[in-house]
Amino acid sequence: MTIARRPLTSLFAVVLALAGPAAAAPPAGDACETMFAWITAEQVGFHADSAELRQSSLNVLYRLAEFARDCPASRIAVTGHTDGVGDAGYNRVLSEQRARAVADFLESLGFPGDRLVVRGAGADEPLDDNATAWGRKRNRRIEFDLLDAEGAGGGASENAQ
Repeated sequence: MTIARRPLTSLFAVVLALAGPAAAAPPAGDACETMFAWITAEQVGFHADSAELRQSSLNVLYRLAEFARDCPASRIAVTGHTDGVGDAGYNRVLSEQRARAVADFLESLGFPGDRLVVRGAGADEPLDDNATAWGRKRNRRIEFDLLDAEGAGGGASENAQ
């Protein structure tokens, strides 16, 4: 897949331009958490039965790369999930591949790899019942979790695929 690159405009740079020189310090704490929640509210999707990112998913990943620059102390957990259809082992591998694809793309944009934690959960952590198409869709997702310095989660965000 060919991925169109675009220049990254820092969210913080936009806020700074609007707020003026008094806001020159990087955002911290609550500001980073708010920015993270806003960015990760968007979906990350993949082609069927694949770890290939959909073009429509790239905007959230571009913004996460900007977030890494604006909030340099941030660490993010990227967790892949699948629905409960099919072999559990296959689903676990697919969920890991999808989480890794997200992390690899973020790293290609300059997000430091040592600030990313990648995990595949397979179908073990469903949000909904796998008996319906809607439930399965909700269960196929990428979750982003903002981690503190010790690696504990602070704010999870679910992104349906």
